[in-house]
Amino acid sequence: AQYWRTESSVDCWIFDDIHVKQTSDGLVIVERTLESGARIIMKASPTNGKIRLDSEFVQVTASLGEESHMFVRSRDRRLHYSGQSGVFMVRNAGHSAGF
Repeated sequence: AQYWRTESSVDCWIFDDIHVKQTSDGLVIVERTLESGARIIMKASPTNGKIRLDSEFVQVTASLGEESHMFVRSRDRRLHYSGQSGVFMVRNAGHSAGF
């Protein structure tokens, strides 16, 4: 593993093909590049209570607080939950259902 701190106080680590960065406000970014060149990126912030995961196959976001939600998307399939309204919505190929 390798570790260093940038001039802007970002802590950085490398573990084989996984790169990790943490900013002074606590934001953590984890990135992995696959052999195919595709990237998987996860960002988590304790300051605003949000997390995000992006890859070629799936995108996920979630948050706490006033805008609390959970969202998952894979191709044309989606799941969404709103903490404000309490509505859970499912979409697949243009069709949707909420409950």
